[in-house]
Amino acid sequence: MMRRACLVFSLVISTCSLAKPFNVVTGIDRPPYSIQNARLGFEIELLNAVLDKLVEDHEFVIAPYGRSIKILDVKNIDAMTTASISIYHDSGKLSLPYIQYQNVAVTLKSADLKLESINDLGRFSIATFLNAKTILGDTFNQAVSKSSQYTELSDQSLQLHMLRKNKV
Repeated sequence: MMRRACLVFSLVISTCSLAKPFNVVTGIDRPPYSIQNARLGFEIELLNAVLDKLVEDHEFVIAPYGRSIKILDVKNIDAMTTASISIYHDSGKLSLPYIQYQNVAVTLKSADLKLESINDLGRFSIATFLNAKTILGDTFNQAVSKSSQYTELSDQSLQLHMLRKNKV
């Protein structure tokens, strides 16, 4: 399944005064897309290049993804990265997708697991990204609801740690 990442811009950029920076909410680390403490990553660098051409001054505001939807309505916030239409329903504020993700199920080769379809996931312990049940849709949601252990993690590096420890 494709997960579309969208940038949410306020409807009128011209309302930002030159004295006030254009504030973009971005989530926690998602290497290689964003590495917050270093202000690096594909997505951050792409947005820097675009915003350098559109506004005089801009800043990134780091917020956990679960809070970023509400933060967009704060007066001094002008845009937000990685918004999915399945989460953020105000489609009048969504741009066209500028990054597409290919979501995959990853297993250890030594486990010799065979996955033929999404429905096969229900037989296993699963760790996913935050809000995966909402973003990946009904088929995914129904499959993982059969799992004996399902967890959503905001820090995706923990998924790999759990995989290496044979916990998922």
